Amino acid sequence: MVLSLAWRNFFRQRHRYRVLAVALVLGAVVFSLLFGVTASLNQTVREKAARYFSGDVVVLSWEPSNDHLLKAQKQIFAAIKQSGIDVSALHRRSVYYGADAQLFFNGSSLIQRRVIGMDFSVEQNDFDRMDFLSGTPVPSKSHEDVWVSDDTARRLHVKTGDLVVLMVKTVEGYSNTINLKIRGIFADSSFFGFACYMDYKVLNRALGRPIDAVTEIGATLGPGTSQEEAAERLWHALKGKVPLLPLMKTKDDIDAFTGKHPLTHKEYDVLPLTSRLKQINDLTNGITAVNLLLSLVFLIVVTIGVFNTYQMIVFERTREIGTMRAMGMQRPTLIGVFLAESAYLGLVSSVVGMLIGAGVLAILSQVTFPGNAVIDMFLVKGHLVWAWPWQNVLWVVLGMLATGFFGAVFPAWKGAQQKPVDALRHDA
Repeated sequence: MVLSLAWRNFFRQRHRYRVLAVALVLGAVVFSLLFGVTASLNQTVREKAARYFSGDVVVLSWEPSNDHLLKAQKQIFAAIKQSGIDVSALHRRSVYYGADAQLFFNGSSLIQRRVIGMDFSVEQNDFDRMDFLSGTPVPSKSHEDVWVSDDTARRLHVKTGDLVVLMVKTVEGYSNTINLKIRGIFADSSFFGFACYMDYKVLNRALGRPIDAVTEIGATLGPGTSQEEAAERLWHALKGKVPLLPLMKTKDDIDAFTGKHPLTHKEYDVLPLTSRLKQINDLTNGITAVNLLLSLVFLIVVTIGVFNTYQMIVFERTREIGTMRAMGMQRPTLIGVFLAESAYLGLVSSVVGMLIGAGVLAILSQVTFPGNAVIDMFLVKGHLVWAWPWQNVLWVVLGMLATGFFGAVFPAWKGAQQKPVDALRHDA
């Protein structure tokens, strides 16, 4: 009865709710923009980090010789399948970790933080999704190619098709060089752009590693999958198949553990992406915290506006309150009717506000933003990625319902306290 009566009153009193509806729609639009932009930034940085660090969860190895080669590749892939984690892309790589890798071109040189050797038979589909400004993500027949960021290309003054020299240190500690052709240039002047990509067998040959050796096997997870939970499931799937270190939260924890307990043989462990991105995690957590703070402040402001407007609405409906009370409606039921009306208003405003907010986000995704080393981390080709996870809908609806509830509860309670006789005399 309360809900049907509230809906009838809401529809009949819609002219009184116009100002309130505008305020709540505006609130829903702002909430949608805040949560949408935050989701976009976090999604983009996660995708770029996953591509840079071989996925959302990765299997690494430690041993006294410090060669990091994964000898149990079949067991690792079997464990990934057995674990049942939601995998959107697999990664099989030979990575050069030394910070002394250099690219040379016409007398200029530039250090690369990582040289990532990829198995294109496994990773081609994921590599195709990178933001290439020129060239192609498909290797040549010789596979003696290299892909660099636009920042690297600008500093070295190279373009697609140019021949460059890559210098690395072999496993024996000697410097070695290899001639490579620029096959493609991708957009990224952020932290993730200080790496180059090439075929893993060509890199292994330059390093003196076994031709089919890999140092990292990882998986990019499906949307909404917990990295920590996936790492734990993969660790348990590997247990019994390969020697395992205890499951730890960060790579630093593993290094500290192996420092205190020197290894006598090769051991493996599973790391989630979050454990390798402390500074970036701090940055994304900061963005989320600012978003929540702004949302809270805006929620308070809108709630105050709803409170003031609702007091006027209740005042204007005093005689209606008196009539309902005279017909036997109890105070709690009357309060429930007003709160249900505010809930209907919140739901309608949420839907309208989210539609407008989604439209604004779509427009923003077409705007090209000027990039730099920090901003590029969160953009794809200078654009925000349009992101609208289902959690956004939940938070916007809950936010508007909470705003309507807290703004209406006191005026509704105050109106219900009136005596029927006094209320009926109002404006008489």
